[in-house]
Amino acid sequence: MALLKPKDAWAHEMNHRKVYIGRRMYFQTKDVAALLDGDLSIGEKNNEANRHPSE
Repeated sequence: MALLKPKDAWAHEMNHRKVYIGRRMYFQTKDVAALLDGDLSIGEKNNEANRHPSE
């Protein structure tokens, strides 16, 4: 499985975005949608928080 032994940048980024609730691992819908759309910003965990106020 790609997320267990990540070699690609997208897999590393998704591993940083995962959330555990109990024993279960989840990803936010917006992160999965961005990955599928090709809009995943590698290195930016929270796009809104990293934006400059003038943007």
